[in-house]
Amino acid sequence: MEAAHALKLLVLPAILAAGLAAGCDNYHSRDRGDVSSRDRDRSTYGASDPRNQYRTDSRSVDRSDNNRNQAGWPETRVLSILHAANQEQITVGNLAASQGDSRDVRRYGEMLVEHHRMMDDQLQSIASRLGVSLMSADEVKRLKAQESNRPAGRDTMTELAGLRGEGFDRTFAQRMISGHSDVISVAEQARRQPLHPEVVALLDQSLPRLRQHEQEARDLLK
Repeated sequence: MEAAHALKLLVLPAILAAGLAAGCDNYHSRDRGDVSSRDRDRSTYGASDPRNQYRTDSRSVDRSDNNRNQAGWPETRVLSILHAANQEQITVGNLAASQGDSRDVRRYGEMLVEHHRMMDDQLQSIASRLGVSLMSADEVKRLKAQESNRPAGRDTMTELAGLRGEGFDRTFAQRMISGHSDVISVAEQARRQPLHPEVVALLDQSLPRLRQHEQEARDLLK
């Protein structure tokens, strides 16, 4: 009887020790599983996730559609310059249509109004869809003067307002040549940059017409 009791006293601590060891192993196994799960989650949603890289990469974030109204982006620059040119051509075209000495100049002025009005309607629709805030005409003048490191030239309307007859026609044609040449250069340079597809399509549609306007202005001087 005493021997049996002594055996129980020896076996019981061993059983308890084995149980504690098993419990610890199970605990650590669960903990390792949790860690693996967290590591797996981090690899899926953490720093290595391209979506997080997109969010933290300033170039990617700023190139999103919601940030195209920044003055430094090429979409804002080219759309603003084209918009200012369209508005000027509409105003000057109306002046030529009413004040031109020759019939060809008057017709050319009417064409400018019609074409640049359509071009500007399309441009403003694209700018609105992309969230681009177009610069004002004065802001565009300052931008171009800063880029060329030269003061802004005389306003076309101011130069033409006091002219009549052949003097008006010749000065008008010269300004249309230089003005369209300048806009064509801006559009061609912008076309070589990575731009939103809608802006690319606008440039591809506008450039042939702008070149046509420039050539027809040259024809007015012949």
